[in-house]
Amino acid sequence: MPAVPGASTVDPYATPSQIRPVPTRRPVWPWFVFASVLIVAGLAVAYFLGLLGPQGVPVPTVTGKSLTEAKIAISQAGFTVGEISREYSEQPAGIVIDQSPVGNAEAEKGAKVFLTVSRGRETVTVPQLLGMSEADALKALSDAGLVPQAMPGKYSPNVPPGQVFEQQPGPGEKVDKGTTVQYTTSMGLETAKVPSVTGMTETEAKAALTKAKFKVTVTKDYSDTVKTGLVISQNPDADIQVATGTTVTIVVSQGTQTVVVPDVIGRSLGDAQSVLTSQGFKVKVLYEPHSNTNTVLEQNPSPNTKLTRGSIVELLVDATAPQ
Repeated sequence: MPAVPGASTVDPYATPSQIRPVPTRRPVWPWFVFASVLIVAGLAVAYFLGLLGPQGVPVPTVTGKSLTEAKIAISQAGFTVGEISREYSEQPAGIVIDQSPVGNAEAEKGAKVFLTVSRGRETVTVPQLLGMSEADALKALSDAGLVPQAMPGKYSPNVPPGQVFEQQPGPGEKVDKGTTVQYTTSMGLETAKVPSVTGMTETEAKAALTKAKFKVTVTKDYSDTVKTGLVISQNPDADIQVATGTTVTIVVSQGTQTVVVPDVIGRSLGDAQSVLTSQGFKVKVLYEPHSNTNTVLEQNPSPNTKLTRGSIVELLVDATAPQ
């Protein structure tokens, strides 16, 4: 029988001393297990000893510091300063407002720390609003990055209704972006009804007209019908709608006017009548002929007497009464 390759054969005629035992093979898996344990243990040790790569270091927190202070802190911690950008913010100019990596994050020594530094608040120029319509003023403020605040409208004798005629801050001023700008629009000319003040005292009339936003001018005149101190008339008349600030003239009574009776004794009747009527007197003529000179012999009331205008003065004339 042919031999099977690789199979063990025993010579049937061999003696026991000539027979060799077949060697037993040892298993190899325990070596693989042992090697794996060693590798895992080595990796663990290497991890904890920081041998797998560069060891991480906490990045210092530099936000809120000045740029100079931030650079020093970053350098002392073993890092380098990367690109520095600048932005407007509420923080003062020169203060670090952001960083990357953030503070306390771990990074390799020598890594770059990027910074954002405040440029301070952004300032803008307040635009000219005076004379603009409200819509145009709102657009101008919006374009400038400012916040509009409309104030109650006011009457103005010189500015058409709807136009801006007051603003605060004023045009051209430098302010922070986002600042509130107050503006006031014109309501045009204010008008009011003139109150009736005839028959009032001068004080009452002035108070009523002033309250209605009018100016007052006072003149005096005599009146036979209106008591002293009361308003005789007014201009403009009551209930007329006019612009506030208009001057209203009131005429205040001085009472009945008295006039000194002139001396007309010895004058001709014609002269005496002319003088008396020019002073506002009425003349009553009595006749008593003597020499028929047509001159005044007597007068009543006597000269220099004070009478109200319109009073009667009697004249006794040397003449024959006309038929």
